[in-house]
Amino acid sequence: MGKGLPESRDYFAQDRLIDGKGIVIRAIRPDDKPLLQEGLHRLSKRSIYFRFFAIRKELSPQELVLFTELDFVRRAGLLAVLPEAGIETLLGVGRYIADDYEPSAAELAFVVAERFQGRGVATALLKQLVMSDNVRMSRLFTREGFKVVSENDGLVEFRLDLSTGPG
Repeated sequence: MGKGLPESRDYFAQDRLIDGKGIVIRAIRPDDKPLLQEGLHRLSKRSIYFRFFAIRKELSPQELVLFTELDFVRRAGLLAVLPEAGIETLLGVGRYIADDYEPSAAELAFVVAERFQGRGVATALLKQLVMSDNVRMSRLFTREGFKVVSENDGLVEFRLDLSTGPG
């Protein structure tokens, strides 16, 4: 498959959380609909609100199609999972949808299961979604104030300083 944006439902990578626990980052597939629905059921109301800007108990059938039937060009999504004894535990989801009206813009969204928040799940997902030859995403982050802090082996690390607050 080579470097760059995952272009296939077969995308697979391994990473480690801050505590050293090994995880798998893989492409979201159409058969992940039950896994995503179950993952929503395990989220707190606060996490659901921060991800969807509303409290909800279920993903609609239309949302499940939107979130799992991806082309990996304009719409890409990855899961972070912990594979144990042949069963995947969903840790988090990272995805982007390209903006139809602004070619260099995309909506980027992450959600991480409560018990795995603060352990590097979203960072691992972001590393796989944004690689150095994904020029569109790099431009978006730069335009939004992110600074490139390192480039290594096809990965770009961006950082946003939130200490100064708005304005």
